[in-house]
Amino acid sequence: MMRLNVYHWTLLMNRDMFHKENLQNFPKNWKVLRNKLVFSEYFGGSWGNDPVDQQTDALVRVIRVTEFDMDSLTVKENIPTIRSIELDKSSKKLIRKNDLILEKSGGGEKKPVGRVVMVDREMDFPTVNSNFTNICRPNTNLVDARFIVYSLLSSYQVGQTVRNIKQTTGIQNLDLDGFMSETILVPPIEEQKLLSSYLDKRTEQINTFIKKIQKKIELLKEKRSSLINQHVTKGLDPSIKMKDSGFEWIREIPKHWEIKKLPWVCFFQEGPGLRHWQFKEDGVPVVCVTNITPSGLNFDKYQRYISKKEYDSNYSHFTVEVGDLLIASSGNSFGKVCRYEGEFDKKFILNTSTIRLHSLDENELSTAYIKFLIESKIIQDQIKILITGAAQPNFGPTHLNQIRIPIPPKSQQELILKKINRMVNSIENLIKKELNRIDVLREYKSSLILSVVTGKFRVTKDIV
Repeated sequence: MMRLNVYHWTLLMNRDMFHKENLQNFPKNWKVLRNKLVFSEYFGGSWGNDPVDQQTDALVRVIRVTEFDMDSLTVKENIPTIRSIELDKSSKKLIRKNDLILEKSGGGEKKPVGRVVMVDREMDFPTVNSNFTNICRPNTNLVDARFIVYSLLSSYQVGQTVRNIKQTTGIQNLDLDGFMSETILVPPIEEQKLLSSYLDKRTEQINTFIKKIQKKIELLKEKRSSLINQHVTKGLDPSIKMKDSGFEWIREIPKHWEIKKLPWVCFFQEGPGLRHWQFKEDGVPVVCVTNITPSGLNFDKYQRYISKKEYDSNYSHFTVEVGDLLIASSGNSFGKVCRYEGEFDKKFILNTSTIRLHSLDENELSTAYIKFLIESKIIQDQIKILITGAAQPNFGPTHLNQIRIPIPPKSQQELILKKINRMVNSIENLIKKELNRIDVLREYKSSLILSVVTGKFRVTKDIV
């Protein structure tokens, strides 16, 4: 069985409260049915083979969990994966409109497996679901597919799927028999359609509002980046004489500033190539890309360890030191950086795709100033140029060795740092407020869906 953390125990308690409160107090004309009774059939997905050159037949699109749109509870428009699978045109495995797709393998620490979306359109190309998912085809004589996807979302959010999760080799697997034995509330089908129409309308309004807030957050982040870039390349005095830096991505800098290669002024070290089998249930923590956040190191969502014995014998020289900058060097979040301020009482080491960095001489260039340099466009652009053509963004010491940075005198660094910190803190406080607004809206959305699918909030035609 899956090793339960505090988050999963919380979900289990929510599930028990959900059953006690909602399955004993619901409208008289509603029924309690097991999940398997609302589906006419359910079956696993397919993965097939890689297409060969010039192949034109037996090609299908494959919907993976990455194509789940959990805001709209539908499948995203773009389904990029093409595989070779021999299927008859009438095969039940071909995706149909109103099919539900259930995630049966995957998940994470705070995102248990078991999410569900609905196919809201006819596919214009033969399409199947991946082998990490299941098709659950609703019995349309008994249920409205859209209502069922909302019901299963609420069941998932209160932890109903958690007890049906088994975990092997770090992957969560949903026990389908257990899932199908769980129960949901089912009103008459016409009422289901009314309820799902109401939820579609209300959740779309909430999603639109959230997107506006997210756009505002992106604009604030752009403003933050622009302010940092302006000050680490031009300084504080707009009237100061400038000179050509000699590098297109840096352009002009104040006349008395210097350009130096990063390794001349910084120590940096990339994490070792740790293998999956080296990770243990406990021991010395390992910093992964996921743990590096703008607000600092965060191990709440993801934790990995190696044994103390292995740390002592092979990896102690990769220990993160107080004051180190930690940089994500791979994946979609490459270039993400935070500073370790000593907030943890344990030693921990770097993992693959993470880099630690600090100044060689704080009297010449402070590590705090380097952090803003790394976040600036002048370094991010250099990194992008150096890794152009890679299928997956990935950089390391070889690339950092080639990076050049503008360096003001130490006295000016302090003044620039002070101003950047003041402006950045103000912007980050605004971002936090907006993120809190999104959290409140998402909580309201979950609460609304739960109250509707359990009959606590009565929906009438005049409010749809």
